[in-house]
Amino acid sequence: MLKISSLEAWYGKLHIIKNISLDIQKGSFVSIIWPNWSWKSTLLKSIVWLTTISKWKISFLRKDITNLKTYKYIKYWISYVKQTENIFSKLTVKENLEIAWTTLDAEIYKKNLSEVFQLFPILLKECDKIAWLLSWWQRQILAIGMAYLHKPKLLLLDEPTAWLSPKSINTVFNAINKIHTDGVTILIVEHNVKKILEYCTDIIILKDGKIAISAPREELDDEKIKDIYFN
Repeated sequence: MLKISSLEAWYGKLHIIKNISLDIQKGSFVSIIWPNWSWKSTLLKSIVWLTTISKWKISFLRKDITNLKTYKYIKYWISYVKQTENIFSKLTVKENLEIAWTTLDAEIYKKNLSEVFQLFPILLKECDKIAWLLSWWQRQILAIGMAYLHKPKLLLLDEPTAWLSPKSINTVFNAINKIHTDGVTILIVEHNVKKILEYCTDIIILKDGKIAISAPREELDDEKIKDIYFN
């Protein structure tokens, strides 16, 4: 579904991603794990052109999107949710969902919005509330709902449960799992390794900017994951 070849990415003079190649299969729930807290999100940001890329090749659904601008990704059914600053805090929940819609087809918007509300009833309940009054987990649900509004085929999630309480983490993961069950392929960066292992179908562990391992979850027991992650 998503194929990346020979990705090299930088932050200024820092060489973060070093010759990484990926092949994300349709329908998978892939977790990216990286021991270094500072750079776990870099791979996702590179996929949507938010880092300096020196070379790579990327295709999605067999179409070459190597030079595709970030704002055009949504037209290829790829949605990306940032870790922070991912909603418009001064707007209402309803206005956030309206501004997230990028086409002029009102009927499809109404249909998709109805599905978002069915999937995330909290957004319907808080529809008229100013976004900054939402709790942190509700804001994350809103950001995910905005991304899901376009019914993407691939959803990229950057640390969606950062700073959340254990109860809120469960709520957000349940929401993400609902989207995956609906047929959306998930590629997620997540610091909560123990929790993400309950949901993912595949694991990618990065160390020193390279892939240490990429395998189906069922092939990796917890001890092997710990050994790779901490050593």
